[in-house]
Amino acid sequence: MTFAPETGAPPKSAGPSKPKMPPATAQALTRAYAAWQVVASDMALVDAAIEKSIQHQLSIWDAMVIEAALRADAQTLYSEDLSHGQRFGPLTVVNPFLPAGAK
Repeated sequence: MTFAPETGAPPKSAGPSKPKMPPATAQALTRAYAAWQVVASDMALVDAAIEKSIQHQLSIWDAMVIEAALRADAQTLYSEDLSHGQRFGPLTVVNPFLPAGAK
């Protein structure tokens, strides 16, 4: 490890520092996330995802995300990896990074 000669301390990182989140904000966000439904990755989900993967030529990981969203009764799945506007039953894929008005 090298030290800065003028202070004797290790040099600071050359990269930009990230702003720190106030602890109360982190606590509020954590509590809000705790209200989200957790979907178990059981064998039924894996089996359905394998079928969806084959049927729609998806990676198993994308298919598992889709199956979990369907189980959670989600209507919108935000993803830049799937095709914008693609539907899986009641679930619609939306790419949040597309310019406004793009399809």
